[in-house]
Formats: sequence, structure tokens, C-alpha cells
Amino acid sequence: LPYVFNIVSALQCGGSIWTDPSREEFYTPYLRLLSLPNVRHHKTLPNPEVMKLLERSHFSLLTTFADTFGYSAIESMAKGTPVICTNQGALPEFISDGVNGFSLAPATTQGAPDWRPDFNSRGNADFEQLFAGNVERLATGAVKKLTQITNPDQYANMRKAAHNTAKDFFDANTAS
Repeated sequence: LPYVFNIVSALQCGGSIWTDPSREEFYTPYLRLLSLPNVRHHKTLPNPEVMKLLERSHFSLLTTFADTFGYSAIESMAKGTPVICTNQGALPEFISDGVNGFSLAPATTQGAPDWRPDFNSRGNADFEQLFAGNVERLATGAVKKLTQITNPDQYANMRKAAHNTAKDFFDANTAS
């Protein structure tokens, strides 16, 4: 892909995390992607460095399966960085698709409007296939959304709207 991905995460996955497949080997193909030339992985960074990275980024990504409130999305928008997110939890309350970011349909389990897996099924192949299918759909959807940006003014307006949203909704002085 013609994008550079900066990942700041300890990449905790599987094990006791209720959203994830439990088998460690499941993640091997995903973890191999960290060695791609357009991927920069930081296990941790001091917050001032994260904020500088967000400010220099074109987009921030929070395609979460289960977060209910995205603090990283707010931090991104405060720096004028639009967010690509899943349309769940509180995120739809402040991220408007095509205005200050992009929204994708949330990960789902069969018969539920969102991700509600049976914790005990996380080790079986059907669950892993469902999880992988949602990951692929979100990744493909994010790339598709990026292609909707057709001119620099459109993107500049998204950056401005992202910053204004963070200020209007979350500025400490405004809230006071």
C-alpha cells in the first residue's frame, strides 16, 4: 500500500483478552506484517512523542472491536488529525463520516449488532475465521475510505473539522 503505518502499541492480543482468538499462533501472519518497509512499530513512546507523531500523521486509526470511548481519537483530533474508526461506543457521537474522519461498520458476531463473542469459543477455528473476516473487512474498508479523498481542500477541511470537533466537545475551558 502507498501508506506509511506508525503503530504505537505493546500489541497485547489473545490470552485473556475477551475480544480476541486465544491461540497465539493465530497472530503470526499479522505480526509478520510489522517487518514491511512501510510499517514503523513502537512498543511504547513517551506521550509528547506520540502527540508529535499524531500531529504529523494524515490519519489516526481506531478500528476497535470493543473500545467504548476512544481517547486516542480525541488526542488525534486535537492535533487536527482525522480518525478512521469503527462506528461503535461513543465514537459516532463525535466522529462524522467524511467530515472529521471516516466511520466503518463495527465488528460483529452472528446475531449481534456488535462484537459479542462467547469467551469459551475463542480457541476454535470458526471464531478465528470470524475474527479474521472482520479484520479484513475493516482493513479493506479503511483503504476504500482513503480513496474518497479527491483533492487537497477536502483533506484540509477534514483536518480543520477534526480540530474544531475536539475543541467544541472536549476542550477543558469549554467544558468548564
